[in-house]
Amino acid sequence: MCLFITSNAFERSQKIAKILENVTILFSYLLGFNEMISKVGPLQLVECINSVFVVFDATVDKYDVFKVETLGDAVYMVAGGILEPDKPQTDSVAAVALEFVEKVKYIPIPDDNQSLQLRAGMHTGSVVAGVVGKRMPQYCLFGDTVNTASRMQTYSEPGCIHISEPCQKYLRGTEYVTMSRGKVNIKVR
Repeated sequence: MCLFITSNAFERSQKIAKILENVTILFSYLLGFNEMISKVGPLQLVECINSVFVVFDATVDKYDVFKVETLGDAVYMVAGGILEPDKPQTDSVAAVALEFVEKVKYIPIPDDNQSLQLRAGMHTGSVVAGVVGKRMPQYCLFGDTVNTASRMQTYSEPGCIHISEPCQKYLRGTEYVTMSRGKVNIKVR
């Protein structure tokens, strides 16, 4: 589905910005992807990343959360609490993250000696949301919640989902079981 924004609609969308108090952000990163780039041709590379994004997009649709953006070749960002601003959908985002970790193992890649793994991170908090850009307008999220979710992903381990304490609080009482890694020193800019 393509969304075309007319100049009038774009001008109106530029004036719409809001604070969303409870949003759960998921960042996921494909490990091994950059190493694969040097070993395969351009068509194989595009076919592989397309396979990953088709699987991820279908998973996001299944849980009715919001795909925010993909960054480069290896990062995929999802948010809960955008479509339903009164609840952060932390359990839905956790379900997406678990499916991503599992499904990426079975995506065929050109290098038979290697498989993709996912590293994921989640955080729940407030964000500023709005449309930015003129040539290719995008709905973007800003704030410390986004930065913290990114850090959770960076400090995660392969095949794991590193979550923050606020995110863990929203998962209490759900079907999800979390376990502590102990104290992890997260580098703050």
